[in-house]
Amino acid sequence: MKQEEPGNENARIFREGHTRMGENDKKGCGCCGGGVLGSIGAVLAALLSWKVNHSILWALIHAFFSWFYVIYHWLKYGRFLP
Repeated sequence: MKQEEPGNENARIFREGHTRMGENDKKGCGCCGGGVLGSIGAVLAALLSWKVNHSILWALIHAFFSWFYVIYHWLKYGRFLP
């Protein structure tokens, strides 16, 4: 059995088939529902928040909540689109 050099740890991991972080992640970041729909929800939430509050901080917070804020906005103001 051949003992590997200490500097070849990355090569060994690569040969064994381990993937890098996020390589097989098909859901995106996960904070917004992931994928295209999560991104659309985050952008829509930020736009709706900006229209109501005119605040970048609130737009970022509401973008994090994504579709939850969009649905809240729809229930409160009766509109989905800004």
